[in-house]
Amino acid sequence: MSQQILHIILLIAATAGWIFASFPMLRYMVDATEGRYKWQLLLWITLMIIVIFLFKFAIYALTGWPAPGTWASRLFLGFGLFASYLVPFGREYLVKIFRKRN
Repeated sequence: MSQQILHIILLIAATAGWIFASFPMLRYMVDATEGRYKWQLLLWITLMIIVIFLFKFAIYALTGWPAPGTWASRLFLGFGLFASYLVPFGREYLVKIFRKRN
């Protein structure tokens, strides 16, 4: 039971890291598309890859999915990186929805 708690804490930490690292990574990617390349982009992409691997490890330890060597395991990183671009946009959309209600 103690190992499951450790993996759950790792999963929560990896999810929080994935969410909080997506905002600066997207900002530096937008700067890079405008021609202003900064070294911090490599730092945030590296951090994002590490967080996604921790996320994948915690899910595998808890559920047995995605098994190493399968297509799901290989695609998990790509979908995680792609979805990390959508996190800031989803946050802005939710903020607009909740501001309309108030």
